Amino acid sequence: YPEGIEVPVGGGMRKMTCACGLRVHQREHHEAVEKELQLALRTWNIARIKKAIVAAAPAEHEWYERKKCGCVGCQLNEDLVRLCVASLERLKARFAQCADAVAKGRVAIDVDRCQVVLQVNIPFANRKPPDTTGAFAEGQENLAQDIARDLAAVLSAFESPMVIEGHTGKTEPRQYWRQLAENR
Repeated sequence: YPEGIEVPVGGGMRKMTCACGLRVHQREHHEAVEKELQLALRTWNIARIKKAIVAAAPAEHEWYERKKCGCVGCQLNEDLVRLCVASLERLKARFAQCADAVAKGRVAIDVDRCQVVLQVNIPFANRKPPDTTGAFAEGQENLAQDIARDLAAVLSAFESPMVIEGHTGKTEPRQYWRQLAENR
């Protein structure tokens, strides 16, 4: 990655280049390690990120002894690896922050696609035109609020822009169903 590897830092990304000297025969191996590190960092998959960091650790890094391959070609820049480890630790903290909400089973996290997924339907009251109110089903208000709290806990922990997608089940008349979806 001559253009640099993007590492999640705070609310954005920091681009770092490896700037390692290596022999021509090591280039392909080096680029494969860089590529997997970059792809791993684009996920929330802690195990994959950790494995990619271990594969990239230089000899002076504390994780070097865990490596399967110790050639110079797969040893990336120490500063880059330390930044990746710091990013991994922040990600672990985010999962810890929302662990209770996820443990309830109403909200799940797709770590490979960086998505939050509702595992249950929010119990909205059935509506027919022209009523577009987004009220919860009678007697299900507490459940709906619990789901919303779990979702809020996960969204708050990850502090990432997210798109919330929902479906009303119908499409015509389009304007009515769009308004109902927005109100919900």
